[in-house]
Amino acid sequence: AEVHGDTVTLKGGAAHGVVAGSLWTVLPPGTKKKDGARPLGLIEITSVDALTAEAAVKDQTADFEIGARCVEKAPSPSQFQLKVDLGQLDGRHADELRAAIAESALVVEAESEGAADMRAYVLEPRSGSADPVPSVTSVAEHSWALVNREGALAMPLRPVAENDAIAILVENLETQSRYNNALSLDNPDDNLDVKFNIYRSTGKDQWEEANGGKHVFEEGDQIAIELINNESRSVFFSVLDFGLSGKIALLYPRKTSSEPVAAGKPVVFGKGKARIHLGLPQNFPADREQGTGAFKAFITTNEADFEWLRQEGMRSADSAKTALEQQFKAAYDGPTTREGNIVGEDEEDESWIAVTRSFDIRRKET
Repeated sequence: AEVHGDTVTLKGGAAHGVVAGSLWTVLPPGTKKKDGARPLGLIEITSVDALTAEAAVKDQTADFEIGARCVEKAPSPSQFQLKVDLGQLDGRHADELRAAIAESALVVEAESEGAADMRAYVLEPRSGSADPVPSVTSVAEHSWALVNREGALAMPLRPVAENDAIAILVENLETQSRYNNALSLDNPDDNLDVKFNIYRSTGKDQWEEANGGKHVFEEGDQIAIELINNESRSVFFSVLDFGLSGKIALLYPRKTSSEPVAAGKPVVFGKGKARIHLGLPQNFPADREQGTGAFKAFITTNEADFEWLRQEGMRSADSAKTALEQQFKAAYDGPTTREGNIVGEDEEDESWIAVTRSFDIRRKET
């Protein structure tokens, strides 16, 4: 909208998802697609209003013009951090948890109660429902409790007296942060012509599509997944299983990091000898009737390696070469640097999209 020396104003703000600290590539006016467009430079968002944002020029190869188009290159570091409210803790406990959180790249103290993803409490011993966290009806000793926005317990209680209690709390918070970040990874600028479908078995050789909204399954339901490649070239296909307990696992393919799908061909998994049955984790709270999980398909034009996800729980990738791998590394390790090439210059020719199918699994009635 405006250019004043090394400061620019964008016609986009909080209502459009613009976040302070994010990096944006500036492209010539009228640009429809970033592919093939020569960037004019790079800017970093410094402040955000409802419908506009201010940015500082980080790099510039040509004059910025009014009407130049901007495309997000890298999210804000704050978009990779789980925000925890410490306002309900006394001074000593707040200081202990605050010091541990300060060492994490994936967790940060919330600036306000309303901005928090989770809230921390120390519960006194009790044998019944009481505030805070009334869903917890039995507390044997003073214990740490972390709850989500809905007030539900987000992870197991940890005794305050436990030697490693603080470290375990932060590790669990980081696990949740990685889970959230990996689940939110997306590449809306790309438009590979592919479809990812989920089906639920309704009987012998009978299936119903289960894509719409947040589908509700019952414990034990059999499902199948399908990828349809309408591209004129092969693509690579991987599906991650985001479990109800924060675990991420590779659902498909079983023996390789990603599977090539030929042009014009579909791939179906789960309808033959290999079966996929949905279940609840062993540590799922007994007082909860259902939980939320997701299958997330990554479709790429280059082979993607998800071998490092073949484990219990989550870990960070050791290296990052492609654009997708770089985003995963940031999601798992937290942002470490804002350096990088401008979009369109020296980037590997890679297209990828992500499709997420969220669902609830409820307990099977007995």
